[in-house]
Amino acid sequence: MSFYLYGVAGSGKSSLTRYFPIALNDAIHDYADPEVSVRYVKENLNKPIETLQLEFDLRPNNNDLSIMSIIQGRRMALSQLKPGLVVVALEEMPPHDLNIDPNQLETSRLLSQRFSGRIGQFQDSSAAVPRNATIRGMSRDASIVPLFSSNYELHESSCDALTRLDMFRNIQAIKMEPVGGVMRATFANAFLEHCIYEAMGNKCNMIGRLQIKLDILLGDGDTRPLVRHLRMLSFYSKFLIEKRYIHDGNVSPCPVLSIKESGTSCLVKLGREEIVLSIDRMNNLRPLQTRTFDPRTAPPVDLLRKDDIDIDFDELATIVDFWLAGTLTPAVVVATNPRTSKSIAKAVASIEGVNFIRNVDAGSYKMMKSLYDPKGTPNLRDDILRFGRGSLVVIELICPNFDSQLRAREIVEDSPSMTAFSTQASALSKSGLFFSLCVKGSISPEIASRSSLIFYGR
Repeated sequence: MSFYLYGVAGSGKSSLTRYFPIALNDAIHDYADPEVSVRYVKENLNKPIETLQLEFDLRPNNNDLSIMSIIQGRRMALSQLKPGLVVVALEEMPPHDLNIDPNQLETSRLLSQRFSGRIGQFQDSSAAVPRNATIRGMSRDASIVPLFSSNYELHESSCDALTRLDMFRNIQAIKMEPVGGVMRATFANAFLEHCIYEAMGNKCNMIGRLQIKLDILLGDGDTRPLVRHLRMLSFYSKFLIEKRYIHDGNVSPCPVLSIKESGTSCLVKLGREEIVLSIDRMNNLRPLQTRTFDPRTAPPVDLLRKDDIDIDFDELATIVDFWLAGTLTPAVVVATNPRTSKSIAKAVASIEGVNFIRNVDAGSYKMMKSLYDPKGTPNLRDDILRFGRGSLVVIELICPNFDSQLRAREIVEDSPSMTAFSTQASALSKSGLFFSLCVKGSISPEIASRSSLIFYGR
């Protein structure tokens, strides 16, 4: 059993990949065998082919830390009663373009070689597999469930290279479509309710079942802008709920929460309480009457007002409010001017209790440690984790070229950062992270889609 999920950004590929092993584990536990566990290994394929070869190459000794060895080890952990299944998430399969590195064909050939237990280069001819290759490899191991994800279709030549192995022979290419139509409206209501209750925490017991009347433009295609929009709406909804039930002491049943958008304005209303919002140039929602919601927000913004930088200070104040409340995780601010980026990072990091990582060059400094890097190799992921899970951390990140933006993508995206030797417990959660990016040249779509706002500072 193996799958190749492809489709436009925001169609749910990464979300499905993340939750598939959990659902598979629960299904096996409930309907098949409660002693069988499903483990998870994630490997990103959007790395130079030289790096992929280093991580996939087999080592003929006890120090083998290749992906192959890690997958085999996950089948039988000490806590398991019997061997289990391993879902291998092979994410970010590159496009079929022989002029780029990596490209889909070379990556598929490398996977075909290493999963079959073979070393050396891929041969186009259908040469017989050496006898001992099947012993070293895992190409006939049905307990391994490969799950590819990509923005690009699986090319015929890449499919041919993969399907030489039994484990990929039945690979199913599935085009993922973003949620649309009635399902998109249902999702929007359910997700907004989830975000409000999550933000309220224990206080949600005071309001009972929340009734929501949502009248906004849902858009189509990529669901990430909609998710981001709903998170911001949940921030203001929570403010009105707390004002009614905590500050005013009202104990009557919760009235309907009404949210209505018209053009570039939005009205959030709860009973007689309401707040009017405007939709700014970066599709951020902020109050029509300027104000901040967290007392920690105003001091760093006031510091920036004294600097000669060309930014919208009220816009930044809104982002800092969202970040401190956990509404945007992580918060990503992009500037094209080094001085602007540095000033923003320094000001936000001046908030009490906030940690600061300065001047990280994504072009030369490792974002995450590779498998065979020596112990203690400096990298941004470990630098962040040292502050403790959930800590507030400001990272000043410099992307000198387009390639460095792609390297930074795994760190700045909202899903946890993992490597093959990570576990769910050791994954880098993005809660509490604030990235101030200085981008030189054009901004990649991957970075732009994650940005809270973009400054073109002088």
